[in-house]
Amino acid sequence: MIDLDSLRVVDYYQWLNCGRSAAQELGCNQSTVSRKWKGAQWLFGEASIAEELFYVDLERHVHQSWRFAKGRDLRVHMYAWINRLLRRQLPASWVSNPLERSITEAPALRLLEGRVIDALCAPYPMIAELDREKFALLPLYSTQLVLLVRSDSQLANERALSQLDVELATRVGCLDFVPIEAGSCSLKADGQTFAPQAGTGSGLDYRYWGTSLSSFAGLKVLDYKLTAPYAEFLVVRREWEQHAETLALLRSLGDGLAGRSSRLCDEKQLSVHCLA
Repeated sequence: MIDLDSLRVVDYYQWLNCGRSAAQELGCNQSTVSRKWKGAQWLFGEASIAEELFYVDLERHVHQSWRFAKGRDLRVHMYAWINRLLRRQLPASWVSNPLERSITEAPALRLLEGRVIDALCAPYPMIAELDREKFALLPLYSTQLVLLVRSDSQLANERALSQLDVELATRVGCLDFVPIEAGSCSLKADGQTFAPQAGTGSGLDYRYWGTSLSSFAGLKVLDYKLTAPYAEFLVVRREWEQHAETLALLRSLGDGLAGRSSRLCDEKQLSVHCLA
């Protein structure tokens, strides 16, 4: 077994995969995180302790119920494009990952399923095949995808670009803050949109698939129109879908994104684009 204080530290470390970040979020010393994490390794390193892991899962269930009941220490993972906009306006009962810890070592959906975190903001490709009896998908934001390039790219300031312009001057790439599942979808969509034989030279600039929310400093949206839909969802375990704390988080996120959605798209449209 593991005491609840140690479990909280272990959960934060598994979530953020960084002792320094975990310590900052927990308000303790990095050495405390390291000590408690090392003290729990016997639970996670041996196959012979399935019974102990079963009890840890039960503890996590109880601790999650406590967090929702008390409105304290509720954990939402947000990828960088949402995180940078909404981190500072979350309800007081919720905390998010630091901006620089956008990508989790373990899949974020596995952390949600294991009750290490309590909610996840995720793009459609990540949640397309979720068990709808176990998870609730609450729509947050929908728009059309755009192409991004570095601000110093030769195409960054060009207007009315054609498909050939994009093909000849750029090659597809993935941004380091984009989860693998979403990146894979972007690569597939790019292969369906642009000629595969073009844009393969090593000296070409990269093009990135994203949304206007992804337009960080150093990136610029290309003046080229894609017709691919995009949607972001708040994902929670089904039992917390109608809880007051979930609804408060949903309202806060929705308020922060108000006016940014350019068109609604349903899951059928998204499936055709992402899973074809």
